[in-house]
Amino acid sequence: MGNLFHIWGEAGTGKTLLACALVAEVVRKGHVRWVCADGKQSFAKSLRANVGALEVHNITVNIPRGNQDVRNVILTLTESIHSDTSMVVIDPITRVLDMARRDDIMWGVELLEEALPSLVALSEMGIKVVLVSEVRNLEDKIVPVMHGSIAVWKPVDLQIVRGSGRSSIILDEGESPLAKMTIDSDGVVTLTTPLEERRRNECSERSSATL
Repeated sequence: MGNLFHIWGEAGTGKTLLACALVAEVVRKGHVRWVCADGKQSFAKSLRANVGALEVHNITVNIPRGNQDVRNVILTLTESIHSDTSMVVIDPITRVLDMARRDDIMWGVELLEEALPSLVALSEMGIKVVLVSEVRNLEDKIVPVMHGSIAVWKPVDLQIVRGSGRSSIILDEGESPLAKMTIDSDGVVTLTTPLEERRRNECSERSSATL
């Protein structure tokens, strides 16, 4: 679908879990760099669950302290990136902007002018770059933070909305369903496309009719 991805949705819809599932796929082929921008380490359990028994040394996790540290990590990625890196995850890119506003409002501008172009450069090198965004609830719609600035770079836009039970639906830019995401009790993610879901239901119906 491309090399630059923008995942966004309300809290608890599974944005980080989707990123973990994507990492579990690409880590089989190369190294992954995960930048935890908000300092919260709760993602680690989900990442381990989805990667399973794969080699853990294929993933490097950065947990920067403060906005300047995050800025430095992102801006030096092109220089420090592992030679066989397949994916870079920045989770969440929007929390970085919020931190910047509290400390120095101009640093948020610097992030857009410096950090995002650096991440786009990585995507142009063939590395898949995943940006995870938080959202703001307006009166009539949900809007990702700094969506307009990120959209300039033409990412693959993936919105996540809650489904039934322990599931969520992944929508494309036109709000058409791309896949259903389900999470088991261990936090392992399974993705199924609408066509796969339809085939499973048909098989189940045929089995029931046979019985």
